[in-house]
Amino acid sequence: MALWGRWFQRKHVDPEPLRELARLIETATGRRVTWEKALEVSAVMGCVRVIADGIAQVPLKLFKASEDGRRREPARQHPLYDILHRSPNPWQTSFEFRETVALHAVLTGNHFSFKNVGVAAGGAVTELLPFEPGTVTVKRAADWSLRYEVRAPNGQTQEFPPAAIWHVRGPSWNAYLGLDAVRLAREAIGLAMATEESQARLHKNGVRPSGVLSVEGTLTEDQYKVYRKWLDENYEGPEHAGRTFIADRKAQWKEVGMSGVSAQHLETRNHQVEDICRHFRVMPIMVGLSDKATTYASAEQMFLAHVVHTLAPWYERLEESIDVRLLTEADRKAGYYAKFIEEGLLRGALKETADFLTKLTTNGVMTRNEARAKLDLNPLDGLDEPLTPANMTVGATPAPVEDPEAPAKAELRAATIAALRREPAAANVTVHPPNVTVHPANVTVSPPQLTAGDVHVTLPEGAVKVATTVEAPQVRAGDVHVEPVTVHMGAGPTRTTTTFKRDRAGELERSDSVTKPLGKE
Repeated sequence: MALWGRWFQRKHVDPEPLRELARLIETATGRRVTWEKALEVSAVMGCVRVIADGIAQVPLKLFKASEDGRRREPARQHPLYDILHRSPNPWQTSFEFRETVALHAVLTGNHFSFKNVGVAAGGAVTELLPFEPGTVTVKRAADWSLRYEVRAPNGQTQEFPPAAIWHVRGPSWNAYLGLDAVRLAREAIGLAMATEESQARLHKNGVRPSGVLSVEGTLTEDQYKVYRKWLDENYEGPEHAGRTFIADRKAQWKEVGMSGVSAQHLETRNHQVEDICRHFRVMPIMVGLSDKATTYASAEQMFLAHVVHTLAPWYERLEESIDVRLLTEADRKAGYYAKFIEEGLLRGALKETADFLTKLTTNGVMTRNEARAKLDLNPLDGLDEPLTPANMTVGATPAPVEDPEAPAKAELRAATIAALRREPAAANVTVHPPNVTVHPANVTVSPPQLTAGDVHVTLPEGAVKVATTVEAPQVRAGDVHVEPVTVHMGAGPTRTTTTFKRDRAGELERSDSVTKPLGKE
């Protein structure tokens, strides 16, 4: 750190800009709002902390993408990895450093850190040294180049080129300086300060409105001082609230002030919390303000809105700033980039974490061992392949599974197909009477016995009734599917003789029919 002495040269500090700054931060309430005073307002501190905690608690890592962009790996060998993820300088952790960066950027719109570049590290950043925003002045030249003038605590100043400073810039109007949030919200903050102070004074006076103590006659200056001292000592302050008032000389107390309800202190203070939250773009519930209509479901959506609308823009802002100002052009071309791991927000939420990992693993987005890594658990054998949902297998070819009997099954399937191609197989057909001829004869494919083709049954001459039984109507073997057999039965030519019997009147009484094969009369 001895190099600071060589950098800084003592210069005269002009107090006029400081006086101008004091004039600009004075509000209509008469309060001067600086970032130190602003942090004393609970709503401001709540907004700043909820953003700073959201930025600091999420892991920040450096990754390297493959050339095709399909894979990424943590770039642990790069010097910037430990700086972002663990410690940027000898006295700060990554959490503490990012918390400081967020406090500076959220309140003042700017953060500045000196980039200590190591020659042995190939020009990579090896250390980040934060400056207080009020000690850095950004100057833009006629050619739009920037210079950073830093003032040390002893009054010495030194100019640095942009390559030596990491400048995190918030929303900007002039494109090189972030907007000062405290200055823009000074009226809302000043009114909150004034409201808080007035209510504090009300409690100091015993939570009683002021009034007039009138007595008969005229009080001398000494008598007035005696009365004033007597009132202050016996009836001012919360410790004397409710104390019985005693006065002499026909003194009367006349109340002239408003009550606490009439002054609407609570409504005013709640409104100021909401107004301050608007400036910092923070949901009021994140700083502890909610109404009676808030339910668990609506609160959950508000927490989600905080991540999407408040933290996500800051994540993107910091990620791009790191890529552009802390990585070299060669690093970016090689695929290096910074990334906030937003899943870190689920730490401690066991149910949400379980649901999150379950959905990713069952849908094949990550393997079960990758899910175990998210929980800091060691991998297990057999859990490195992604799962495939059953409803997503249409049109997809499943990965082949080794089967020890696969060769025997393949040989059987080939023999079965060859046998079917030679001659259609017939079902086991039992025909009565036994002298019925079946074409073709029973064909047995072994193993197994299959049924296929058509079975034709020719009845002997004169046969009238044939009993037929078909066994094993359907068989599946591998890819061979054999449909049930069809049995065709035919009888020989027959002659039917019908005898009619009539009564004496000639009316038909009955008829008898006899069917006989031809040639058997």
